[in-house]
Amino acid sequence: MPLATSIYVIAHDLPNAMNLLKVTALTIGIVELARLVILRANVIWPVNLLAPVVALLLGWTQPVDHRAALIFVTGFVAVLATTDLPVLFDLQTIGSPEVVIGSKASFDAIFLNCMISFLFA
Repeated sequence: MPLATSIYVIAHDLPNAMNLLKVTALTIGIVELARLVILRANVIWPVNLLAPVVALLLGWTQPVDHRAALIFVTGFVAVLATTDLPVLFDLQTIGSPEVVIGSKASFDAIFLNCMISFLFA
């Protein structure tokens, strides 16, 4: 459902898509850098909840009329790119024929992202 909503938001606001792409790439970079720092420090902390917060902070820098859509799409893509997609690359090293993607932590982060973006709608 969030993926379909993200596709709809991007298609509906196509003139603003380049700005959305830039903010999404910046969010993913910040979250991934923070994740690597946290993992290197051996700290147990829910990194997946960082993506909605970073999306919210970067959303504050954008015009008000595009803020909710930007926060929603950016947070959703950042959660998938920083928590679920890295697991796919570990398939060969794990040796398991299948891996669960979309755990409870990812669901919580996407739900938090949706609630934050709906507050700005």
